[in-house]
Amino acid sequence: GLGSPDRLFYYYAETLLSFAKEYGEDGRHAYVRTRITHDIGWSLVYAGFLCLVISYANTISLPRDSRLQQLNLIPLVPLFFDTLENLIISIVMLSFPETWPLLNRLAGITTAAKWCMVILSIFACMCALGYMFLKRMKKSFRKRS
Repeated sequence: GLGSPDRLFYYYAETLLSFAKEYGEDGRHAYVRTRITHDIGWSLVYAGFLCLVISYANTISLPRDSRLQQLNLIPLVPLFFDTLENLIISIVMLSFPETWPLLNRLAGITTAAKWCMVILSIFACMCALGYMFLKRMKKSFRKRS
């Protein structure tokens, strides 16, 4: 019931250390196990799903040589930041009560970067799908005319 720092949009180093203190030794180890297993798995699922959907929509609606075909790579950016966030927070949790001032600060920055890139990935997916549907509708209207 304490929450999790990676669910916040941004947090300060003191907030991360407060989580580490509140979790206790067993809680910190459980937190790290969860990040290394479930969270990485979930990151791969959402990044893979968004990459596939964007790829599919772009393949249908864009020319093969269009540079916009590469928009399907956008979801790999939040995957990178999510993995970096998990690594940094795991180091902080496992070494607590010893602190790493730089890593403590970087944790909140990587979390904010992850969420910004997740939002950008979802937006790219919506744009790709929207463009695909518009092209299909336009094609359908041409056939009727």
